[in-house]
Amino acid sequence: MKKKYYFHPSSFSLSEIEEFYEEKARNGLFLEKRGDYLSRFFVDEPKELLYRVEVVDYKKEENRKISEFQVAVYEDAGWNYVCGKKYIHVFSADKEADVPELYYEPLEQIETIKILRKSDIKAIFTSLIFWLFIFFMNFASSHAKSVSEFIRMIRNNFYIMLTDTPVLFLVLYLILFIGIGELILGIYSSQYYISKLRKGTPLREIRPFGKKLKLWFKRIMAFSVSAVLLMGLLEVASIQKEKDPSAMDGPYMTLEDFGIEKADGSEKPYYMVDSYKRRKTIWGEVVKVVEYSNAAYSSTSFYQDVYEVRNAKLRKNLAEAFSENGYFSLNMDDPEKITVSGMDEVYVVNEREMVVVKDDFVIRMLYHLDEDITREEILSTLSEILNSRRVSLEK
Repeated sequence: MKKKYYFHPSSFSLSEIEEFYEEKARNGLFLEKRGDYLSRFFVDEPKELLYRVEVVDYKKEENRKISEFQVAVYEDAGWNYVCGKKYIHVFSADKEADVPELYYEPLEQIETIKILRKSDIKAIFTSLIFWLFIFFMNFASSHAKSVSEFIRMIRNNFYIMLTDTPVLFLVLYLILFIGIGELILGIYSSQYYISKLRKGTPLREIRPFGKKLKLWFKRIMAFSVSAVLLMGLLEVASIQKEKDPSAMDGPYMTLEDFGIEKADGSEKPYYMVDSYKRRKTIWGEVVKVVEYSNAAYSSTSFYQDVYEVRNAKLRKNLAEAFSENGYFSLNMDDPEKITVSGMDEVYVVNEREMVVVKDDFVIRMLYHLDEDITREEILSTLSEILNSRRVSLEK
């Protein structure tokens, strides 16, 4: 028998759920199983059916499902139990049959709606407790001296992630927004149903809370998800990888700029591999360069992350975030801000890390030079590159 799956209305829209299943039956689709988000239907000849939803506090029931006694009472009255999931359980009956309603008085259904409202409130508090637990677990394992310092670290990571991997950032926040949004909408919707039932309005006559609002919410979510997927595809398509950073032009330094010759690695049993990775983001472009000398008895290396950020505010926040969050750990000391000719801003994070801002570029570098090269020489060389050459991420 052919099966079909459809997204069903949210649990807090009881009248919508009933109307949804009745409409499907008129089109020859009959409910077979209800999941968290999808309902499974089998295909048969169209039929006029009535569907009614019973809300059950399944956590208080034996075996965590609707009781057999309750099902038997409804079936004796002519209602057939179809299926259920957690709080929502569905009964059906032939529309031509003279079956009694599950509830005659609107006030009788208030308690069932309260079960849904209570479940959404519990879910929000559970989420809050979970995130607080994660927060304090991470704080305990971090090097932060205080909660305020740890919050500053989170803020910095927020800007770094937003700039470095905007697609992943948006996906995570979309998931969080949709989850919390659904719970808040559920609480307000339940309260709306309760207020209408108290006024004597039958459930089937209550227009679903915020139906137009929910429609726009779904449209916005669909647009957002599509936009994020498109951004992700464009970013993946723009990825470019090379093995030799010195063969590429861009606002970064190479060992060649300091006259350092690189070995092929044969002098070392284990040699490090150079790399050049470039990709486009919604803010501009990102280039990450790694280069090693690979000479015997030398650990000379350059790590450089170059961010083109056209948004001035984000660029400022990113530079500050890099100056406080080192490559491998939180910078426990305040970064030293120095003035360098030809640069907009320069932060000295520690003896091996610096952050440079020039025009639309934020450059984060980690270096280890066995050769006698000073910080001033490094900054002078980079200043020359940024001001004398064509500052570009192109070949």
